[in-house]
Amino acid sequence: AASFKAGTAKLTTTGKVLVGDAIASLAYVGSVRCEGYADYAGTATAANRLATARATAVCDLLVADGAAVKTAVKGYGPTWPLAVGGTSTFRADNGRVVLRILI
Repeated sequence: AASFKAGTAKLTTTGKVLVGDAIASLAYVGSVRCEGYADYAGTATAANRLATARATAVCDLLVADGAAVKTAVKGYGPTWPLAVGGTSTFRADNGRVVLRILI
C-alpha cells in the first residue's frame, strides 16, 4: 500500500503506521535527515516541491509521535527513481521518504 496519497504529501494510514514503527529504531540516534523523492511524471520543479513536502511531513510526524531526534529535510525530487516506465501505479514507489541516520 502507498505511504502517501497520490500526488500529495498527505500520509496514508499505512504511511503513518510506518513512521510510527520507525520511532523505536531511533532510540539511540541523535539526528535523522528525511530525504523525500517523487515520481518523474510531472515537472522537475513540482517534483522537488512535493519531495520536500513529503520529507517535511515525515520528519514532523516523527517528532510529533515522540521521536527524540533532531531532524533535517532534503528533497531530491525525481532523482534516483526506484521504478522507471510502466503505469503510475507501478511508479508509485518513487514517491517515498528515506530516513538517513546522521552521526
